[in-house]
Amino acid sequence: MPVRPHTTKSRSHWWVSDPAERFWLEATDRADIGADLRAPLTDSSGRDNWRYSLLKEAQIGDSVLHYNKSPGVGGIVGWSRIAAPPHDAPIVWAARGTFARARGDDPIARPGYLIPLSDFHQLPRTLTLEVLRKSAPALRQLVDGVYARHGKKTSLYFPFDVSGVRDLRLLQGYGFKLPKHFLDMFPELSSVPRDGPLPLAANDADTNAFDPGGVEDARERVTRGIKIRRGQKNFRDALLAAYGGRCAITGCNVQDVLEAAHITPYLGPETNHVTNGLLLRADLHTLLDCGLVGIDPATRQVLLAPSLRTSVNYGHLHGQSLRCASPVSASPSIKALEAAVLSLAWMTETVDKRQTTMRSRISLGFRERS
Repeated sequence: MPVRPHTTKSRSHWWVSDPAERFWLEATDRADIGADLRAPLTDSSGRDNWRYSLLKEAQIGDSVLHYNKSPGVGGIVGWSRIAAPPHDAPIVWAARGTFARARGDDPIARPGYLIPLSDFHQLPRTLTLEVLRKSAPALRQLVDGVYARHGKKTSLYFPFDVSGVRDLRLLQGYGFKLPKHFLDMFPELSSVPRDGPLPLAANDADTNAFDPGGVEDARERVTRGIKIRRGQKNFRDALLAAYGGRCAITGCNVQDVLEAAHITPYLGPETNHVTNGLLLRADLHTLLDCGLVGIDPATRQVLLAPSLRTSVNYGHLHGQSLRCASPVSASPSIKALEAAVLSLAWMTETVDKRQTTMRSRISLGFRERS
């Protein structure tokens, strides 16, 4: 039986001898669950901490279950696949533990890592903390079984406290390991494949192959369709100058986390024009690429997808005015903003009267101005 590779010699790797042990858990309150995995490289003391770095042990094709810690959710809501190896990247991070909350820690830019994901699937029914608590005795047996096979001193990195001292709870941390038999215990997880990576759809296979229908498209794609831009240093420099080194939405001035976002997706050097760009904080750039953020070309106000408007982290941005570019000639193209916002799937839904009115104004009025 092949042995799965691992990267950290000092860490317990009880799963490496069984290729079927390919399941992990991300615990987060991110609005863009399933976009990627991201965490600091070290804890606040500068040391490796498995609660942050464990997910770097995951292999391409492994499954990651997503536990949403947001208020009113509290449960496993979906799953994704590991699409590529981890790579170092600056991230915006705030610790969420008890002591961090007591200190009032704010998000800051930190050295971190990213792991691209693919195939995000939302569960038909959330596996809630309440359901998990009802299964606490069975989960205790599951944990004891792993200890019996690998030794009582083995670090399992299991995400839940099943000691019985108090009600089952999610432990503090970002990344955890799940034994394969965890999935067999809950019907809510029946849709998660057990037998390795999903087969690629015909139009997804061999993304590096020549596609005659896309010759004009100079993009490279990661598995979630978020574009990786090449050769855009001048584009970013122009946007940094136009927005005074601040995010066009939040005003964040930490340049290590500011990115040059394209309004019309990158199709080659011609789209690297300052009026086709916005200087955005990295997480907002991702949300823009995922079709969860748009800009009203009439008012230059931020539009959030309905799923983000109740988010603790992003809800307050809905309706906020975009920062002005300087000079005015560097302002975003109205035509580009219009085309981008009209391409958003949720703009066709009558979520509320204000959104419907806004869409009508865009589609009927602004073509005359532009």
